[in-house]
Amino acid sequence: MAKDKLGSGWDRDADGKKYVSVAIDLGALGELSCAVFENTKRDASRNQPTHNLVYSPEQGKTKYVGAFWKKEGKQGGEYLMGRIALKELGTILVGGVSVDFSKVELPIDAKICRAANENGKGPNYHVFRVAPVAKSSAVTEAE
Repeated sequence: MAKDKLGSGWDRDADGKKYVSVAIDLGALGELSCAVFENTKRDASRNQPTHNLVYSPEQGKTKYVGAFWKKEGKQGGEYLMGRIALKELGTILVGGVSVDFSKVELPIDAKICRAANENGKGPNYHVFRVAPVAKSSAVTEAE
């Protein structure tokens, strides 16, 4: 699975609610600030995400721009795997420039994993762009 670093995240706590503040690198446009919250309204029987990625351009206005599921690594440790749908942002200001994301059809597959942050400096998480794994298409011939 090929990975490219897409951003970083930091543990935060506001009014007793824990979340991860995420900065997503948009190249020449700068960074997009979002937050990852646990999905407290999740219905596990409906395969709903364990976490939501949200963008809040101003107080009281929240846009859901990503869905993530908690996974466990082969050697232990948890991470989040999901998708970022930039088109859900609509038109926003990024780095002082008005950008229309509503026409961006392809979502970004992403992985959020804990950073090896032993000295307490730097981000608590790394966000990686992940190339989706191609699903095998088994063809059965009728004889």
